[in-house]
Amino acid sequence: MKATVRIVVDQAPGQMPMVTVVAFPSQGGDLVPLTEPCASSELLEAQLEELHETLKELLLEARAKFAAQVHREPAALVPERPEELWELLESKPDLEEMMGIFNSLEEHRRRQLADYILAHVNVFKGAGALFAQHYDEDRGLLA
Repeated sequence: MKATVRIVVDQAPGQMPMVTVVAFPSQGGDLVPLTEPCASSELLEAQLEELHETLKELLLEARAKFAAQVHREPAALVPERPEELWELLESKPDLEEMMGIFNSLEEHRRRQLADYILAHVNVFKGAGALFAQHYDEDRGLLA
């Protein structure tokens, strides 16, 4: 990791401590706050949970970018379980990215994922509707 993550405690006399989670770059520089100053563990926990969710979304986005660039090994870069794979596809901002990732999967994984989506996802709105609209069942591809 290129930065160290620490907590900073700021406490004025007679006041509750304020805790902030910060990143300190390994090569020096300014502290980067990752949370707002928090006066309770509950507030800090909520902010850290939000940060955790953001990091998970970034990981899914990065996997998609790698999968779109790698034509021979997409299975190694995307989740195995259909639910997680759908989460990855659903997070894509446009249809082209979704198609690129889906169509780069091996046929059995595409069909397994399509079965999952058509059986468990609302195909009348959002990414599920896009998928259902463009899925070619005969070829097992998004077109």
